[in-house]
Amino acid sequence: MLGTAFAAVALGIPRPRVGLLSIGSEPGKGDRLRRAVSIALSDIPLPAGGRYVGLVEGLVRRLREEIGAEAPVVATGGLAEVFRDELPFLTAVDPHLTLEGLRLIWERNRK
Repeated sequence: MLGTAFAAVALGIPRPRVGLLSIGSEPGKGDRLRRAVSIALSDIPLPAGGRYVGLVEGLVRRLREEIGAEAPVVATGGLAEVFRDELPFLTAVDPHLTLEGLRLIWERNRK
């Protein structure tokens, strides 16, 4: 789980949370592999004290209900554009956001 290690080390986030994209909001949604991975992630320790929080779609819905407002959701990475039309809750798609963040961290630390 590279994401948890990156969040902890590069961003200084203690016990980062990880969600899984499944194109479905309830347990049991998504294909067989995503359902199996979701179960497995719930049962294993993640790097840097990371915590698996569930399927992203359900997480976004629950967060928005809890705060009573829209929460921005940004898809990033090489496949982010592929999911744009399938995920109505996305606020933005930025395929290079993580790389840009890494560049900024590198620039800050090289001085």
